[in-house]
Amino acid sequence: QAATGRQASRTALFPRDQAEMADDWYVMGLRGTRSEGYTVENMFIPEGLTVDRETVAERQVHATLFRFPTTAVYASVFSSVALGIAQSTLDDLLALGREKKARAARTSMRDSPVFQTKLAELEAQLGSARAYKHGILTEVWKTVDGGGDLTMDDRARIRLATTYAINEATAVVEQIYRLAGSTAIFDNEPFERRFRDIHAVSQQVQGRASNYETVGRFMLGLDVDTIFM
Repeated sequence: QAATGRQASRTALFPRDQAEMADDWYVMGLRGTRSEGYTVENMFIPEGLTVDRETVAERQVHATLFRFPTTAVYASVFSSVALGIAQSTLDDLLALGREKKARAARTSMRDSPVFQTKLAELEAQLGSARAYKHGILTEVWKTVDGGGDLTMDDRARIRLATTYAINEATAVVEQIYRLAGSTAIFDNEPFERRFRDIHAVSQQVQGRASNYETVGRFMLGLDVDTIFM
């Protein structure tokens, strides 16, 4: 516990061979991350091998990245993964559209005005989410890198932009999945894997809808739990 009596969270370091890895990462998406759990027994860890990652006084490295809270870093990384999945899925749809002709259709997907319109809308939707997120992160990074403080307002903006990026990326992939038709259900096509991966990302805490509520409460000057901001 912390000096305040509240529960504290600290990161502990110990040799990997002292942990028993669990073969428990059987999931629908992000399978390649191999995010298995582990257990340790009867282990004593000296205080010097533990750290509170959010406490400035305990930081060993003072580079710009390490001045950001862990939650902001996680949010930035998860949203980047989501945007990357969505972009690759959109690229695959573009390639499919150049070749595929739907069964009983008079024209190919490429020549369909509906497909053409939807393709452009998806490009704009994804690009807008990416630009919004990158714009916020770039602006805040420059401030902190220049010696400025990372304010709660900055943290709220990062939380909002990253959550929005994850949810917009998910929406883009869902629409592409439907546009790809039956092609999307085959294991040898990239659509079904990316559909699974994006939903594994969006199910994480970084993409949950309640993040919007947190930011909204902050904007209104109400009390908020800043643990995820």
